[in-house]
Amino acid sequence: GISYAYIAYSTRQEGINVIETDCINITMEELTNAIHLTNAHPITDEVGNTLKPFRFKLTNTCGVGVDYNVNLEVMETESRIASKNIATKVDENTKSILSNNPTAPITYQESDYTAVEAYTIHSGSIEPYGSVEHEVRIWLDESAGNDSQNGTFYSKVVIDARQNQIIAINFNEYIINQVEDNPSIEEFTHEATSQTPALTDYRYTRANPNNYVYFGCEEDCTLENLYRIIGVIPTQSEVGGEYENRVKLIKNTEYIETESGYLRNSSGYRLNDNYTVKTSWLNCSLYKVLNTYYWNFIQNYQNYIEESIWYLGALSYSGNAISNYSSDFYYIGERDKTVALVGGNLSILANIGLMYPSDYGYSSGKKYHSDAIWANNAINLNTWLRLENNSTEWTIMPDSLQYSDSEGMAGFSILPSGPMTIYSVNAPTIRPTFYLKSNVLYESGSGTEENPYRISINE
Repeated sequence: GISYAYIAYSTRQEGINVIETDCINITMEELTNAIHLTNAHPITDEVGNTLKPFRFKLTNTCGVGVDYNVNLEVMETESRIASKNIATKVDENTKSILSNNPTAPITYQESDYTAVEAYTIHSGSIEPYGSVEHEVRIWLDESAGNDSQNGTFYSKVVIDARQNQIIAINFNEYIINQVEDNPSIEEFTHEATSQTPALTDYRYTRANPNNYVYFGCEEDCTLENLYRIIGVIPTQSEVGGEYENRVKLIKNTEYIETESGYLRNSSGYRLNDNYTVKTSWLNCSLYKVLNTYYWNFIQNYQNYIEESIWYLGALSYSGNAISNYSSDFYYIGERDKTVALVGGNLSILANIGLMYPSDYGYSSGKKYHSDAIWANNAINLNTWLRLENNSTEWTIMPDSLQYSDSEGMAGFSILPSGPMTIYSVNAPTIRPTFYLKSNVLYESGSGTEENPYRISINE
């Protein structure tokens, strides 16, 4: 005998497939009252251009670009003036006869009025989260005939919008998306340290990458508003919090202010005003310069900056040890649990800090990540982070074994020739360094010094 069984088995997905789209929405703000002309009569274009316009503002509230039409919909009224007799003018564009414009779909069908005609009198586009303003003038054209006498003309501006291909992108994503095609942006993978898990960051490297960005200005930007991107670095807003990729900026030129009284000479700042006093980072003068005076200096652009964790693990300058310190060694030491000689926390939460020694070393490229930084001409020639005026510059890393005879604060600095050293009494320069919020958007620019990136924030 022969038996045959057909066994069928089926299963189904437990989860649900989700595709989420961004919103498509614009708002219209009326900046002036509606146009109301009484006892109107045919007038020339010269006179029509002087009439009070209807002004309005369109704001794109979403993360996608929109194309839009400004339509003028004509309402049904008794003795309605024909559209061929109505002149329209949008902004500084040339006047047009209403009926000569492209027709548009009729949308206004409310209880007060009913539209019977619609014409597109202007078309444009708005970038994600951008806005535009327009002025609309209408009048009885000088060519109007007798059929316009004792007539009325009622109309409403109606905006018709649709999505275009302009998509807003977060600044950190914009940079990461360039990694495969831009050799000046390199991916660095770090093993876990005493304070951090294994992390991957993306850094601008080599002598002069296109990593310039304007910060703290809108249109009238100067050299003082020029910053550079260290990279996209994962960091936290609290100890034990989630890591988030954030763009890390550093001022392109040194920062000097005189209000605090901590400026001691033309070279820059001491770490602490009274260098003989044992003081932690949170209590030193330089911390106050960065997080009070500079913080107040940038005013509304504080909204772009994310308060973040800064690591204060310490290394020793003793003997010849520093001559062997590589970028990788500094990275681990910065996040180690060796406390500075002056004490204090192993990490702090702050808006503004300084670059790490590892930031300096890594900026020369992955090729040199395990090479000693001290007196290494290859690193010094290939890094973009060194100041052009060859000033000595502070980093944020404190010392674990006091260098000077005083009992005050000491920290690692970058010498004009590039290698790391340590100072307490001397006064190197500073460049404020900080992390941007993840909702900061790329707007325009190529990152060159002549055409820096411009950014905005999605609030």
